[in-house]
Amino acid sequence: PSGSVPVVGGGDDDSDRDEASSDDDDSDDGEEGEAISDDNCQCQIVVMIASRQSIQIHKRIHFDGAPTFSPLVATHPSTYLNKIVVGGFDSQTGKMAMALVNVRSGKIIHQFQCLTDRRSKITTLSQSPAVDTIAVGTSSGMVHLVNLKHDKKLFSLEHKSKKENKPVPITSVSFRTDSSALQYATAPMAVGRQDGTITIWDLTPPEDPRMGRTILCEIRHAHPLGGIAKLQFMPQEPLLLSIGTHSNSIVTHIFDNPDHSGRILRQRKGHTAPPRVVQYLHPGAGAGGGILANASDGTDAAACQILSSGGQDRTLRVFSTARTVKDKEFGQGRGLVKKAKRLGIEEGTTELLLPPVTALVTCEARSRDWGDLVTIHEDHAFAYVWSTRRGAQSGPVLRQDKWNVSAMKIPPPSHTHATSVVISTCGNFAMIGSRGGKIYKYNLESGIPRGTYPREDKDDKKKNKKFVPGDIVRAVKALEKTKKQSSR
Repeated sequence: PSGSVPVVGGGDDDSDRDEASSDDDDSDDGEEGEAISDDNCQCQIVVMIASRQSIQIHKRIHFDGAPTFSPLVATHPSTYLNKIVVGGFDSQTGKMAMALVNVRSGKIIHQFQCLTDRRSKITTLSQSPAVDTIAVGTSSGMVHLVNLKHDKKLFSLEHKSKKENKPVPITSVSFRTDSSALQYATAPMAVGRQDGTITIWDLTPPEDPRMGRTILCEIRHAHPLGGIAKLQFMPQEPLLLSIGTHSNSIVTHIFDNPDHSGRILRQRKGHTAPPRVVQYLHPGAGAGGGILANASDGTDAAACQILSSGGQDRTLRVFSTARTVKDKEFGQGRGLVKKAKRLGIEEGTTELLLPPVTALVTCEARSRDWGDLVTIHEDHAFAYVWSTRRGAQSGPVLRQDKWNVSAMKIPPPSHTHATSVVISTCGNFAMIGSRGGKIYKYNLESGIPRGTYPREDKDDKKKNKKFVPGDIVRAVKALEKTKKQSSR
């Protein structure tokens, strides 16, 4: 086909593909393209050399030949020595723009004409397993497969939001190359979107030319906060790494199911908001604790764990300074993901979590018997008991009997909102300080109130006293009172 179809950079390949050639240097004049100077330049590409110790600028490539070209992303195509493909948009016309640039000579070799979408920008570029073919993701929700050699668009894939049916910007694209996909006669490609969804396409040509490519599966809300930042299939493995833009997490998905669907193999997550409360979990003897300490310096495995609350992300996490595999998020109830889907919450389960934690306290004295962690929350009267062994909110809710639990009823007054918390040395009781100046005492095992400080007045007790019908003690006292009056 090269005899009938023009080849991009045909006169440039001979000098650049020979790696041992001494004529291919920065002053090479035998290449097609426009020489680029430093005058009147609006956009540029910075080539940097990075190592473990440092990073430094190697070269700046200025776009004087295309002054309205605004580069956003770049990739190095396979077998294209010293060349990169740069994608972006034309600031004057609003069209997407893509160019092939030689980084050694600093020349624009070719500006591609096959992509002419207006009011759209190129947001990601990815090399496919096929030579001369790359995937181009755009801000209008399209992924174009482009042949670089012939400047030709092969086909396009459209992405829209399920709820609003509007285009969703593409943020990352990656191709799967393992042999297990070939056994099923599939060619999977992962597409990351700004709404946090990962779409897996099968690029195998359909039998009917009128039919388009098919979607193998969708991983919805993989990174709901800020969307997908980067996707990368591991070479020769059915493993997909995904990184969120603002989710502060990296997730490994494995595709080993016969229906080509993926599942989470492992993940690392952190807080998505600045932590409010940070402390060691059960500190050893060196920090004033000492029940579990067993090392000479007063530290142990539990003392290497840091308990922290992320504030506005409403999560409670534990981080290990010794082994990252022990990092985890404390559970706040089963079925939160299903409940969020049932309620139509698109942003994940954050709205269903407890309010932000304002203070927490731990006590290891009875940690093997019941909850050993108590938290209080922002503008909230209740306190919650957690188990650090189970990593979940498994204990009772500490509250007064007259306080309503249901959100449909009148909440406790604002002067009862918790402001401080402490656990007794024995590990049996928790004291909760309130905004109104009262301190409430609770049993940690049962959650039953055990009094207040200062104590309630007798008049208040009489007002709050309730008579139970059929109470034998009250009946006996009434009979005795009647007998005394009759004997007089």
